[in-house]
Amino acid sequence: MNLLKKANKLLSTAIVAIACAGMAAITLIICLQVIRRYIFGTSFAWAEELSLYIEVYVIFLASGYALGTGQHICMDLVVSKVPYLVAIVMNKLSALVCLAFSLAITYYCYLFMMAETGQKMAALPGYKWMVYLAMVIGGALMVLYSIANFLRKPEPEKDASAEERNGE
Repeated sequence: MNLLKKANKLLSTAIVAIACAGMAAITLIICLQVIRRYIFGTSFAWAEELSLYIEVYVIFLASGYALGTGQHICMDLVVSKVPYLVAIVMNKLSALVCLAFSLAITYYCYLFMMAETGQKMAALPGYKWMVYLAMVIGGALMVLYSIANFLRKPEPEKDASAEERNGE
């Protein structure tokens, strides 16, 4: 396994671990909030805000990961019905469109983050740019995975799909 594949595996493992830990943390925070509210009659001032911010990070990290693993929304039905070479071209064009979108989202999210650097969080210590950073990181991951999808060698055509395309 070459260095890039090892780095990709390490990055993917880290993203999945962070997303799983984030979802577990959200579940724990919400459960504690419910227990405290209904049993003790008070609530944590920070619980909802922290859960929301963790969710933002999970969503943007997972969106980059989903793009890299092919779990994002795509038109599989169309690609599966065209000749193999046309499917390759369509996949490459799709990767370029995703790359353009990812570059735009990363750039504009960065500008937004920089414009909001002085805004403080409502119930937590810290600034909102810390939350908006998730959008920049997620966009950068989407850029990275879009490039990887574009450079990825096409998989050889499977026999079953070849028969379906030829009408056999």
